[in-house]
Amino acid sequence: MIRAGLEMKDELLQYQREFSRETTKLASEDDIKAYVFSSPGDAARAYHAIDILNRHQINVNRLAEDVDIDGTLYPAENSYIVVTEQAQYRMIKALFELITEFEDETFYDVSGWTLPLAFDFDFSPLSARELRGNVLGEKIDAEFPAAPAPATASYAYLFDWSNYYAPRALYRLLDAGILPKVATQPITISSNGEVIRLPAGAILVPLGWQGGDLADNEIHALMGLIAKEDGIEVHPVDSGRTPQIGMDLGSRNFANIPLPKVLLLVGEGVASYDAGEVWHHLDARMNMPVYMVNKSEISDLDINDYTHLVLVGGNHSDLEPVKGKIDNWVRNGGTLVGIRQGASWAYDYLLYPDTGDSRSEDGSTNERFDYADKNGIEANDIIGGAIFAGDLDITHPIGFGIANREIASLRNTLIAFDPPKNPWATLIEIPKDALLSGFASSENQKTLAGKAMALAERRARGSVILFADNPNFRAYFFGTNKLFTNSLFFSLAFNGPR
Repeated sequence: MIRAGLEMKDELLQYQREFSRETTKLASEDDIKAYVFSSPGDAARAYHAIDILNRHQINVNRLAEDVDIDGTLYPAENSYIVVTEQAQYRMIKALFELITEFEDETFYDVSGWTLPLAFDFDFSPLSARELRGNVLGEKIDAEFPAAPAPATASYAYLFDWSNYYAPRALYRLLDAGILPKVATQPITISSNGEVIRLPAGAILVPLGWQGGDLADNEIHALMGLIAKEDGIEVHPVDSGRTPQIGMDLGSRNFANIPLPKVLLLVGEGVASYDAGEVWHHLDARMNMPVYMVNKSEISDLDINDYTHLVLVGGNHSDLEPVKGKIDNWVRNGGTLVGIRQGASWAYDYLLYPDTGDSRSEDGSTNERFDYADKNGIEANDIIGGAIFAGDLDITHPIGFGIANREIASLRNTLIAFDPPKNPWATLIEIPKDALLSGFASSENQKTLAGKAMALAERRARGSVILFADNPNFRAYFFGTNKLFTNSLFFSLAFNGPR
């Protein structure tokens, strides 16, 4: 390769020059002159997106004034613009375009990497007309959004769950011996002379005898560290009473949060990418320990030492002998979190074992094809790493901290669930015409429409939470990461049907 590169030096340099010239021409002829995106309530998620763009030498500007694009409002305070006429035009288009039609429908891996969908951003393309005026603000670089330390509270502290690093902050508190609670309904508080409304999922950190093992001054110091290192605005409050009619800080609508101790099964038969993504998200991003045990050892393992069992993709037929052990553990208060084939196993063997296999043959006549047509025909039977829309119940504790019902997830299997009898169990429903970016055949889209991508069921004292898609995919889908961490912290914060 090195020798060939030297011999073809002139041709390669000419190719680079032509690539650059063509890029400039393509950008000038494109009707789309910019993309605008917003991240309301979560500056940390925006930071990571801007960091990815900056790493690829893509310039990002602030939005200078509020704009409305086709009914979607982009507030200047948390919105950004990427102009297309820059050297990395082709990369910008690859990251922001919604592409659902392809000349070649055979894929090595993933067919949709659309960045704003992966990050759960609102986003829109802008024409030359929409880019006029004072819309384009200052150029910015990625900078982690540290918040100022809060004033000293005399009663409690609260913070919003919508921040990407709120789970990291919550684990800090639990690990320190503090006893935080989660608001299962929206709440209005008075803090620093302001009236502030926090959505469901807000975290209450009480002081005094309710606070746990730390003294009030130690809790205050820790809240200052959370503001700085996790980028979270912390609200001090001096009374348990709230300024508006509704629940106060002593309400029963605040649920206790146990310290998660997460067991992740690894080893033979487990999809290593899926397991690695769980480990990376919890250990590297959220500073949470993960206990990884070889799946072959679970029969001899005392799983009562753990609060959560995470079963990711792979072949799990070897778990059938221990399904009773896992089911008893769930019924006694454990939470099973299933992802992809792990979710399918839990659906078939734990939650709904009497419904039969929904993926059985339909009895239709088998067809014969020429082997030469194999690749093209089989391409229609797969989903090439495409991005699908889902309707998320943001009022459910597993949906806390996410602003919009429409959420995008990366789908590369046909795993999906029939909606169960429990009308509150479907966390995410797959709508009609769900394909947002990437390849999926029209037949597969019809098959998936109306099914559930995520389920949450109570099982006696425990819970089973299933994700047909991988919420931690390649450490890139920041928008669905929170669903996974919610399944660790809030898995017992909801009730089954009466």
